[in-house]
Amino acid sequence: MKKILFISLILLTFIGIFWSFINSSPTIWDGTADTDWYSEDETKFTISTAEQLGGLADLVNTGNDFFGKTVKLG
Repeated sequence: MKKILFISLILLTFIGIFWSFINSSPTIWDGTADTDWYSEDETKFTISTAEQLGGLADLVNTGNDFFGKTVKLG
Protein backbone atom coordinates (compact mmCIF):
# COMPACT_ATOMS: atom_id res chain seq x y z
CA MET A 1 0.00 0.00 0.00
CA LYS A 2 2.84 2.41 0.85
CA LYS A 3 4.46 1.66 -2.51
CA ILE A 4 1.29 2.54 -4.42
CA LEU A 5 0.90 5.76 -2.44
CA PHE A 6 4.55 6.71 -3.11
CA ILE A 7 4.23 6.04 -6.85
CA SER A 8 0.97 8.03 -6.98
CA LEU A 9 2.64 10.95 -5.25
CA ILE A 10 5.54 10.88 -7.71
CA LEU A 11 3.15 10.77 -10.68
CA LEU A 12 1.10 13.67 -9.35
CA THR A 13 4.27 15.70 -8.86
CA PHE A 14 5.37 15.10 -12.45
CA ILE A 15 1.90 15.90 -13.75
CA GLY A 16 1.95 19.18 -11.80
CA ILE A 17 5.34 20.15 -13.17
CA PHE A 18 4.30 19.24 -16.71
CA TRP A 19 1.03 21.17 -16.37
CA SER A 20 2.77 24.32 -15.12
CA PHE A 21 5.28 24.07 -17.98
CA ILE A 22 2.50 23.85 -20.57
CA ASN A 23 0.53 26.74 -19.08
CA SER A 24 3.44 29.15 -18.72
CA SER A 25 3.64 31.82 -21.38
CA PRO A 26 7.21 32.32 -22.62
CA THR A 27 8.67 35.75 -23.22
CA ILE A 28 9.39 36.18 -26.91
CA TRP A 29 12.40 38.26 -27.93
CA ASP A 30 11.51 40.89 -30.54
CA GLY A 31 15.06 41.28 -31.91
CA THR A 32 15.87 44.46 -29.98
CA ALA A 33 19.47 44.90 -28.84
CA ASP A 34 20.07 46.76 -25.55
CA THR A 35 23.61 48.04 -24.97
CA ASP A 36 22.76 50.59 -22.25
CA TRP A 37 24.21 48.24 -19.62
CA TYR A 38 27.70 48.44 -21.14
CA SER A 39 30.41 50.91 -20.10
CA GLU A 40 34.02 50.65 -21.28
CA ASP A 41 35.23 51.64 -17.80
CA GLU A 42 33.57 48.66 -16.07
CA THR A 43 35.00 45.13 -15.96
CA LYS A 44 32.04 43.15 -14.57
CA PHE A 45 28.57 43.01 -16.03
CA THR A 46 25.39 41.07 -15.38
CA ILE A 47 22.86 40.81 -18.15
CA SER A 48 19.40 39.41 -17.51
CA THR A 49 17.25 39.99 -20.57
CA ALA A 50 17.19 38.73 -24.12
CA GLU A 51 17.63 42.32 -25.30
CA GLN A 52 20.83 42.68 -23.27
CA LEU A 53 22.13 39.39 -24.68
CA GLY A 54 21.41 40.73 -28.16
CA GLY A 55 23.30 43.88 -27.19
CA LEU A 56 26.29 41.78 -26.12
CA ALA A 57 26.22 40.06 -29.52
CA ASP A 58 26.10 43.43 -31.28
CA LEU A 59 29.00 44.76 -29.21
CA VAL A 60 31.15 41.70 -29.97
CA ASN A 61 30.20 41.67 -33.67
CA THR A 62 31.21 45.32 -34.04
CA GLY A 63 34.69 44.59 -32.68
CA ASN A 64 34.28 45.39 -29.01
CA ASP A 65 36.98 43.59 -27.04
CA PHE A 66 35.78 41.92 -23.82
CA PHE A 67 39.25 40.67 -22.90
CA GLY A 68 39.69 40.88 -19.13
CA LYS A 69 35.98 41.53 -18.59
CA THR A 70 33.38 39.28 -17.02
CA VAL A 71 29.81 38.96 -18.27
CA LYS A 72 27.39 36.95 -16.14
CA LEU A 73 23.89 35.85 -17.05
CA GLY A 74 21.42 36.87 -14.37
